Amino acid sequence: MPRFEVVTHVFAPPERVFDVSLDVGVHTSSMARSSEKAVGGVTAGGLKLDESVTWQARHFGVRWRMTSTISAYDRPGHFVDEQVAGPSGAGTTPTSSSPTATAAR
Repeated sequence: MPRFEVVTHVFAPPERVFDVSLDVGVHTSSMARSSEKAVGGVTAGGLKLDESVTWQARHFGVRWRMTSTISAYDRPGHFVDEQVAGPSGAGTTPTSSSPTATAAR
């Protein structure tokens, strides 16, 4: 199965990077161009284990709804978010993040 990894070096404490990575408002701000917004589940603040968010966005001129759930959570080292509904369908490959590995100490 295809996999890709993005590594970003951030000069901030791991806890801050982890929290920002799961913040719905930060994500919404970063996706303003596609008018992405949280319309279900957790719609403000940070996501935690077993919490979900449903996003609505316009990509390529088409309006999409996508729901993701946080299925693993070990602050500040690692979390996994899985798309459980949306254009790729349920059961897609989880997205894993390890803010500790990318944050400067």
